[in-house]
Amino acid sequence: MLNRTDKSSQFRRTNQSIEGASRKDIISDQKSRKELGVPQEEERKMLGSKESEKRSQIKIGSHQQSRKTLRGQDEEEKGAKVIGEGRLDEYGEEEEDIVCLRFPHLSFCPYNYQSQLKETLFIEIQPGIYLCGFAMGLWTKYLLQKAVTNVLNLTSMEYTKRTKYFKYLNIDVHNTSDEDIKKHFRISNRFIRETLLQKGKVLIHCRDGLNIGPCFILAYLINEIKMPLKLGIEMLQNLIPQLDIAVHFYKQLEQYDLEKLALLQIKTKDS
Repeated sequence: MLNRTDKSSQFRRTNQSIEGASRKDIISDQKSRKELGVPQEEERKMLGSKESEKRSQIKIGSHQQSRKTLRGQDEEEKGAKVIGEGRLDEYGEEEEDIVCLRFPHLSFCPYNYQSQLKETLFIEIQPGIYLCGFAMGLWTKYLLQKAVTNVLNLTSMEYTKRTKYFKYLNIDVHNTSDEDIKKHFRISNRFIRETLLQKGKVLIHCRDGLNIGPCFILAYLINEIKMPLKLGIEMLQNLIPQLDIAVHFYKQLEQYDLEKLALLQIKTKDS
């Protein structure tokens, strides 16, 4: 029989032996970790800092690359905006002399719809503002020779856009009595104004160049130059004897002219 003192001493010896064994295990584990190359806390920190440096270098490199890409895109866009007849040197495409008036966006065309590309209605209304019919608006080489940079397309027809050479604004307008063209004047006026401010030239073309296109030119003259509608009509008739503006469009132009005149009078009173 063991007394209480013997039991406690035996218990202490057992604990010491367990603690000694655990210390040995820990030391042997540390040795094995060193032998196997398992990183300690400091090594882990050093490796972590190196990894973060690598990641930051990768991020910086990718950021610089993206900036270079964006800079290159900007330079390409600036190059595409070069204005003048020099852009004709870039045009190396073979262009057909025949245009399809029925399927201008397709590669084939029935004989009945074929039309010879020739200089017909192409008039400079104001410096930098041209007017033409549908077929002339497809003649890329001719437009480049005239240094056209922007195209206001009012044809309501699908055709191949030469976006490499021209900036387009497409507005669908149909010659019907219920068509509201006045709602488009704000955006078309801005398009023409910005083209001229950038020293460019704008082409306005509709199907025949006698009705819808002249309406948008008159709207620009009324708004930007403060030209009265009557004077604008007389100027266009001198340039285009066959001018044929529809009655329903002419009424909208009259209303637009009165609105701009009233606004001008209010501004004059205030000043």
